Amino acid sequence: MKKLLLISFSIILFGSLLNAETTIPGGDVSGVWHAEDAPYFIEGNITIPTTEQLTI
Repeated sequence: MKKLLLISFSIILFGSLLNAETTIPGGDVSGVWHAEDAPYFIEGNITIPTTEQLTI
């Protein structure tokens, strides 16, 4: 039973480490968001300033 629990815990832990994601805090954003950094999780509201660009 302990072995099964250890294996299950290891799969969950290492599986979450392999999941690529990018967290974007709320606020002003600009620049380029690349597909290889997806998924993007936006925390809060974001704004693209009128003098800037955001390329997705």
